[in-house]
Amino acid sequence: MEPEFKTKVVKWIKRNPQLAKEFLENHLPKILKDPYTAGDKLKNMTVYSYHFHRKPEYRAIYGIERGKVVFYLIASREEVYKSLKNIL
Repeated sequence: MEPEFKTKVVKWIKRNPQLAKEFLENHLPKILKDPYTAGDKLKNMTVYSYHFHRKPEYRAIYGIERGKVVFYLIASREEVYKSLKNIL
């Protein structure tokens, strides 16, 4: 599957080059290989949460649309769920 990044994710990539490199090189291929099992499906939602990095732990929130893996948000665990309500 192909990735698609929403504006908030593109901004996060630009502001966090080291974490972005880790995500794009190590974690993105795992998600694209099998997006249905790579992340945990969030209750009552059509999106998945992929956990990566430690101290702080980060989440990549993504969904599957039209044969693409659409990334809506990448943020620390503390911030991702606060922001999630405003995005979806």
